[in-house]
Amino acid sequence: MSSDLGETVDANYKRKRNKASPDPSQRSKKTSRSPSREEQRKPTENEMEEIKDLINSMRCEIKEDMQNNKDELMEGIKINNELVAKLRAEFQQKEIEWQKERKVLSDRIAKLEHIVEHREKRDRKNNIIIKGLKTNAGRAKEETETFLSTKLDATPHIRQVRKIPTKDDFPILCVELENWEDKLEIMKKKKVLGQAKIYIENDLTKEEGRIQSEIRNRAREERQKGNRVRTSYQRMTINGKNWRWDLQLDRLVEEDAQTKNG
Repeated sequence: MSSDLGETVDANYKRKRNKASPDPSQRSKKTSRSPSREEQRKPTENEMEEIKDLINSMRCEIKEDMQNNKDELMEGIKINNELVAKLRAEFQQKEIEWQKERKVLSDRIAKLEHIVEHREKRDRKNNIIIKGLKTNAGRAKEETETFLSTKLDATPHIRQVRKIPTKDDFPILCVELENWEDKLEIMKKKKVLGQAKIYIENDLTKEEGRIQSEIRNRAREERQKGNRVRTSYQRMTINGKNWRWDLQLDRLVEEDAQTKNG
């Protein structure tokens, strides 16, 4: 009987112990309870001040970085503007220097052209051009003398006669005379040729030829308008009014009007 009592006490003890200490595997399956708001720790005032100071410090750093970047950008723009201004000033200075050099060169070229024109004009002074007179090879001088003698009653001293080549083989002769008086006589008498298709002109330089070409063009326009026109060396008469070529203005001017303006 004592044996049965002992077993009963031992069984009761184990049952109580199991109730007091549940199975660990069973205990791990239960979810732990979250702490309540009251149980959470609130930051202190000092901690809040530290957080605020940190935020303000970060703001200041960001603002300072932005200002530095802005200053660097503005400095770069300033340097770039200064460089552009410097380059523009250098370019303008170069342009001024080039203008001066160009004027010097232009004046020098004009002076050389004037010298060449003067010499060429001097060399051609006693020459005449005869257009439309056919001559045989090797006899141009003799046949020109005969033509001037029979048609113009002139006996000039001819130095030489040379043919000027043309595309359509139209005969053009350059006659070099010994003196100005012989040329003047021929130019005065050439009007007796009348309607003959032989023309006697001055031996012109390139510039003189350009001027005479413009005078002829003007004469053609005036004749188309029904006006009476006569032309001569750098001169023109339109309905009795005299015009001459002004070398400085590079155009025809009316002589009466020029006299009044003068």
